[in-house]
Amino acid sequence: MKTLKFITNFKHLLNVNIKYMATVGYLLGAGASAQCIPVVNGMSNDLRVIVGQLYGYFMQSGEYGEMFLPNGAIGVKKAGNALTKLSEICENHYSVDTYAKKLFLTNINAFEKLKLDLSLYFTLRQIITNSDKRYDNFFSSIITSENKLPSQIKIISWNYDFQLEKSYCQFNPQIDINMARALLGITGIATIKWTFS
Repeated sequence: MKTLKFITNFKHLLNVNIKYMATVGYLLGAGASAQCIPVVNGMSNDLRVIVGQLYGYFMQSGEYGEMFLPNGAIGVKKAGNALTKLSEICENHYSVDTYAKKLFLTNINAFEKLKLDLSLYFTLRQIITNSDKRYDNFFSSIITSENKLPSQIKIISWNYDFQLEKSYCQFNPQIDINMARALLGITGIATIKWTFS
């Protein structure tokens, strides 16, 4: 019983301290999800791994037509080809960001296609990977007993992934990624909106 009392008193102390603290901002950028999502210099190899897993899974299951992602269906071969080309882009350019800037300035249609291919990659990577444990720790240390973020805490994310939102959904299983983003008040997000239901 002493342990339970200590935990209750500690939670009360934590809530009191959070209640009176100034606004705290968390800026998340490159590498914040590196335990689950490769940083730029590891993307080329990871893309090849994902293509192998993708083909291996669908060949084994005998369902080699379409895979259904949160935002619609895509042909497995088409997805594999797009990810293979993205792997080559990552190998042949300083970074995918540098290549994206070149396309933005010279070929807006190719730029839009690159964004879709990157979104496909990040979505597949996150579907087959558990959430980064550091986000689990982050939320367990700051979230209130109502599973809410204290109003004094603000999060700014410049990540391509949705690891933060995915982890928050584990504390609130009744919400989806988009709702998590809204509840967390995340701004500056670099990913596109996905619906998970």
